[in-house]
Amino acid sequence: MKIKMESKAKEAEYLGSLKEKLNRSFFILDKPSGPTSHKAAMLVRNLLKIDKVGHGGTLDPKVTGVLVLGLGNAARLLRFLHSDKKYRGVMHLHADVSIENIKKIIDEKYLGKIKQIPPKHSQVKRVEREREIYFFNILSKKDKDVEFEVHCEKGTYIRKLIYDLGSDLYGAHMSKLRRISHGNFSEDLAITLEKLKEAIENKKVEGYLIPIEKALLFLTKIEIKKEFIKKILNGSPIFRNYINKVEISKCENKECNEILESRRLKSEIYFALWHNKQIIGVYRKEKDKFMAEAVLH
Repeated sequence: MKIKMESKAKEAEYLGSLKEKLNRSFFILDKPSGPTSHKAAMLVRNLLKIDKVGHGGTLDPKVTGVLVLGLGNAARLLRFLHSDKKYRGVMHLHADVSIENIKKIIDEKYLGKIKQIPPKHSQVKRVEREREIYFFNILSKKDKDVEFEVHCEKGTYIRKLIYDLGSDLYGAHMSKLRRISHGNFSEDLAITLEKLKEAIENKKVEGYLIPIEKALLFLTKIEIKKEFIKKILNGSPIFRNYINKVEISKCENKECNEILESRRLKSEIYFALWHNKQIIGVYRKEKDKFMAEAVLH
């Protein structure tokens, strides 16, 4: 008992020393089947002993995979991350249909802009809305089980997508689903709860934290003159005469720069305010000024 208590005390001391980093980082959880996204976030919060954890996109309890978590102040910045998502799953056909016929229906009705009504169990208003399917690939088929991969816009209900596709294929339902990426966060970065526990015990949590400065590197940087910092932290807009420098972040390789540029174009109304090599806020561009969307203290 004494050894266990000493171990817990050392863990608490270690996490306390990481408090500032934890408060400004994202963490990519490999969500297990079972808990809700909220419950999974709370499990991470309790393990890391921090006050706040938010998640960037709900997964149904049975769905596994990438769940982006914002730790501390980073929770306020989740909405600025790119939210396109990729899934891999299994569709069970109610009648045997050839791969060719499945692909034909997908090409005709379930690629590009589609109309979708949220399912009955969802917590959003059940009205028809438009969502975009970037690709919908059939990977394999064994009897009536079809493995698929989908890349889609945020807010797309995959279970409903499969149900709707099934309505054109004599019926089908989703029997398994895993989120394999959220924006530029892939499952390669995702850590299980068990690995997180091991990292805490071995004092290696830092290796799994993604600083907000790295995650939001695609946002154009604003640096302001020192004399205006206090005003900004008190909620003032950024006027043009406050600005010292505006610049675009660059990577060390061409591929990384291309990714940054594509994401920057999708977020061109948002700018990251930097001070002392840290992001202290995200701002929205207006005609003659920048208005605060989130200010970190």
